[in-house]
Order: sequence, then structure tokens, then C-alpha cells
Amino acid sequence: MICYRLRLLSNLNVKLCYPLFRCLVPKFSSDCAIGDMSGGGGLVQYLVIRSDLKWSKGELIDMKRALVAQACHASTAIIHLTYSHTDTQTYLEDLDNMHKVVLKCELLSDLTSLSELLKEKEIDHKLWIEQPENYATCLAIRPMRKEEVFEYVKDFKLFR
Repeated sequence: MICYRLRLLSNLNVKLCYPLFRCLVPKFSSDCAIGDMSGGGGLVQYLVIRSDLKWSKGELIDMKRALVAQACHASTAIIHLTYSHTDTQTYLEDLDNMHKVVLKCELLSDLTSLSELLKEKEIDHKLWIEQPENYATCLAIRPMRKEEVFEYVKDFKLFR
């Protein structure tokens, strides 16, 4: 596995591995950064984004930007809501090595079903409801150990 560390304008480091997406897929975790999870206290934050929203060709770039913004909102919201949790504090201690996995769901019902399942299992998460449209676009799970949450997200594919 070939990995590169990039420094972004925001002074945050990003680790990219080749092949890029292989490094992010949980089932390949033994040979890439998400597997050893050496940074962030061995914690990962999962985000699940809807991929079923239909856009016209001209709107595609703007809608993708909007989805990225909504994923950021959901991630920030769950960090805020669980700020005092030990895992969240540990995750935030090493900002340059936070691990996030962004997945996609094909249907709104998949996203809402995941939210209901996580509520039932008492797993902290935030279902982002875009306003004023009032529809769910993203779900963010608080930073957790992969083995605690992977069984609930294992059927979702990477968002590309």
C-alpha cells in the first residue's frame, strides 16, 4: 500500500492511500490506515449520505456541494451533542489523525431505518434534516470503536 500525507490549506494533514478508496473500505482495513486506527484513539466516525437524490446535469455540482455541506453539519452536530463523551474527547485530542468513513445509502428508507436501528441500540447519532425542504440527507454517528458500530453500517458502500 502506497500512502501519501498531504497538508491542506487549513493546516490539517490528510493521508491518502493508493488505491485511494481501498484504504477507506472497512473490509480491507487490515492493510490501511483505517485498520490500525493509530490516530484518534482508535476511533472512527461514520457518515451515511443519501445517493438517491436526482439532479439535472446543471445542478449536479451545486447539489454535491450541498451534500458535502450537510455531511459537515451532521458531523459537527453529533460532535457537539456528544462533546462530553469520553470517546468524543479522545477523538478530538489528535485533530491531524481523525478517521471518518463516508458511506452512501440508496434510499431515504435505508437512512431512516438505520437511524431507527441506532436509536434502538442506543448508539448516538444525528440524522440531518435539510431545511426548509424538511428531508433527511445524511446521518452521522459519534466517534466510536469500529467494532462497536461496523455491524450496523457494513452493508453500505463508499460514497464517491
